Amino acid sequence: MYLWVILATFVVAILSYNLSVRPDTDRAFNETKAQTVIAKFKAQHNAFASFIYARRLSLTDAQIGGITTVKYCSGVGYANGEIIGNSCNGFTDPSITKEAVGNYMPIGYKAQTGIYSKVFCFKGEAEDYTKTCDADGVACCADTDAKVYVVSFQTIPSNWINHTTNTPTTDMQVSMAGTKGYGSTFGFNVREDTGQHISGGVIDNEKHLVYRPIYSAILSDPDYTSKCGDNKLCFIAIQQVQNREIDYQTQEEEE
Repeated sequence: MYLWVILATFVVAILSYNLSVRPDTDRAFNETKAQTVIAKFKAQHNAFASFIYARRLSLTDAQIGGITTVKYCSGVGYANGEIIGNSCNGFTDPSITKEAVGNYMPIGYKAQTGIYSKVFCFKGEAEDYTKTCDADGVACCADTDAKVYVVSFQTIPSNWINHTTNTPTTDMQVSMAGTKGYGSTFGFNVREDTGQHISGGVIDNEKHLVYRPIYSAILSDPDYTSKCGDNKLCFIAIQQVQNREIDYQTQEEEE
């Protein structure tokens, strides 16, 4: 009888120990799952951004070849394992293929459904980005005063949304906040009276919290509207990509 009492006490002690750490274990497990969802999204975004960066106008093409354009335009993108919008003034570039984009993906990466990555070329100031600079059919993505952005977006899976507040769950928000670029180049879409912004915000030189706007041309994009319109929560990444190879020697001489 005494032996059974000792054994029971030992079992209760073990169970009590397990119960005390279980909440932390569950939270760590959920955050790890959330990080996996984010990693898949960012893997495609980073790959397509690298793909577009590799197609910047080279010094040789510009100075010797007299070439003034790049082999992409606004609307070119990658989604569901396929190239989309590969038509610039009616011309389809054969070098822009899903296989070529796949070369920039991590080894073993499988194309995810519902993630869209697209090119947007702008000129002027951010508040003027109501349409791309090549929307009227004039090539501009390689111009010296053009800004090229790769924008990726994906509807956040329902199981990662707090449907009471229509915000990502706590575990997802914690995982997003720990991701590089959160608040500046990556986050989720926040709707405010002044428009839509990337969540998080960054501190400027005057110690003010500044939110990165989601430009009007992106908000009106048909794919964005389909995936992120009607108050749908989305991951979004907005990254500027160099469109021309820089002549550092000339730059130094000018300075």
